[in-house]
Amino acid sequence: MDEEFIKRILRWISWPAMGVAMILGIYGYVVAGYHPADAVYSAFSLFGFAMEDVQKNIWLEISRWLAPASGLTTVFVEAAPLFKWVEDRVVFFIIGKRTVVYSDSEAGRGLLLNMNGKALLWESGSPFKWETMAKRAVIMMKDDEVGLDIYRRLNKSKTMDVYLCLQDMEPNLIPSSGKTKIFNVNDLIAGDFWKNELSFCDLDKYGTESVFKDVSDARVDIVIIGYGGLGKRILYKALLLNLFSLEQKIVYHVIDVGQSRVGSYKDVKRATENGDEVLFYRGFDEGKAVLKLADYIIITYDMPPGDIQDILYSYKEKQSRIYYYDPEGVKLEDIFLAPNTSRNGDSMAYAVKTDASTKLYERLYGFGKQENVVTEKKIFKNKFDSIAAWLNADYLRKRDFKEVDELAEWEKLSGFYKGSNINEVDFAEVGNKIRSWGRLSDEELAELVHIHWCRYHRLNHWNYAPGEKNVAELTHPDLVAYSDLDESKKENDRDLVKKWSEIDRRLNPQKI
Repeated sequence: MDEEFIKRILRWISWPAMGVAMILGIYGYVVAGYHPADAVYSAFSLFGFAMEDVQKNIWLEISRWLAPASGLTTVFVEAAPLFKWVEDRVVFFIIGKRTVVYSDSEAGRGLLLNMNGKALLWESGSPFKWETMAKRAVIMMKDDEVGLDIYRRLNKSKTMDVYLCLQDMEPNLIPSSGKTKIFNVNDLIAGDFWKNELSFCDLDKYGTESVFKDVSDARVDIVIIGYGGLGKRILYKALLLNLFSLEQKIVYHVIDVGQSRVGSYKDVKRATENGDEVLFYRGFDEGKAVLKLADYIIITYDMPPGDIQDILYSYKEKQSRIYYYDPEGVKLEDIFLAPNTSRNGDSMAYAVKTDASTKLYERLYGFGKQENVVTEKKIFKNKFDSIAAWLNADYLRKRDFKEVDELAEWEKLSGFYKGSNINEVDFAEVGNKIRSWGRLSDEELAELVHIHWCRYHRLNHWNYAPGEKNVAELTHPDLVAYSDLDESKKENDRDLVKKWSEIDRRLNPQKI
């Protein structure tokens, strides 16, 4: 049962119970011969387990037990927030990494709960300047402008580590951010989705093996419903992580329900570089026909359960899996599956359904539960940044033939170049698994690395132009097919493939 619901029930019972105890106590003392004024005073003392030496009666007997019980319950319910407030402040000063969370969003509150008392929520108008005593701050506001205003104020402090979450703005398009770690919750959800929920390079969490492991030219049709914040990140991460062979054919059908990202269609459509394809449909009416083709359907916004049911029953020709955004962890598949039905051995029993209906609901998979995505580990203890900083420094050492300060060079980078290195580390995880299949040569793996590099640049609005790289104009001469590259540029891609083993060692030290 929900903790807040229990507290509401106790509050609803305890206050009236205190009133009843008081009335019975006064009446009991009056019956025992006390003056009414003295009876009131003595009735109050019953709440402190103190009873006058008087001839007992049934009214006093009830009140002597009801008064302290109801009084203690009321104190517990009403004072618990105060005790929690004091406890949080004590913990705040004891721990080394004092953290303040600035947030008006559920994601921020989820992080606060995940940190289990090791952080404080900043409150507007508070007389306590907790940020002046904090070692790090996390900014997770619904409005990026508000978050940036807080960031500008906090950035004056040179001693505090700042973690800034952007909802709509692209972290990769921000100039040098120094020590500030800029992240996007939708990015975290999307990365977790393609690595765990629907992984084509390994067994996914439901034990399904990749179709590309044995069939290099397999075709997969994926329908993404919604192209808002999460929908866009799901597609971007798919293009950056779902690279398994040079002959693959993954078609992403994007149904832009709100038609909110029309301006970015052009860049995304060009970000394939192989047989993959991205098709956009403006509105559900235009795109609903492709649902019949789908091997996988991904719903990227909090769609009403009734609409999910409509999709489930209306488009069942291919028995495609349906993944739906489930930030609260409701898990519709648990609610609708029949008793004794199991997925990976877990009981999923509630409503009784027919066999046919059960089979339909087995196609549902919820993802993106906030408390599993926005965690202390993923924000503060993410290994990707440190490994990406090493990767950048290693590149500079070989280019300039001299030692460099790894951290100092990392802090100089813009969001785009930080993102580039982080995504290379991310793809190395995929690359190591593909290499273990033994199907691609090192040269083919290097070509995949180049395709990945091209996709990252195109998704961030870069274009091909001959001559020198132009950062201001976002043009690069290497946005061409791998076969058209100079041998020195190909060598960079081959060198990165060689680094995959070291990246794996740094990501998974326990393997050693």
